[in-house]
Amino acid sequence: MVDGANRDDGADYRPGMRAAAALGVRSPLAEAGIGKAEVREWARRLGLPNWDLPASPCLASRFPYGEPLTTAKLQVVAEAEGFLGSKDSPRSGYGTMVTPPASRCPTRRSLGWRMSP
Repeated sequence: MVDGANRDDGADYRPGMRAAAALGVRSPLAEAGIGKAEVREWARRLGLPNWDLPASPCLASRFPYGEPLTTAKLQVVAEAEGFLGSKDSPRSGYGTMVTPPASRCPTRRSLGWRMSP
C-alpha cells in the first residue's frame, strides 16, 4: 500500500505517518525526495483541475495533541469550516487548534474543551 505523503510532510509531527510506516505503508513521493511544490507543478503541467487547491488537513489536526476527540467536537469544527468555506474566504486552514471564544461557541464548555487564556 502507498500514500501521498511527500518530502514536506516530514517537517510536521504526524503520528499517523509513523503508524502507517509501522503497517508497511510506503510513501514513494517522500522516499524520492519530492515535495509539495513539485507535486503541484506536475499536476499543473498535466492539466489537472485540482493542481492549486489549498491543503485540506484532517479535522483532528485542529486540536492540540493529546486532546481527546469526540464525534461532537469534530462535528463542530466541520460545521465551522463549512461555514467559513461558504463565505469564499481563502482557505489556508482555519487555525491549527480549536480555540473559539466561549461567547461565540455556547457548546464549548459542554463539550469539555480546555479553556485557553
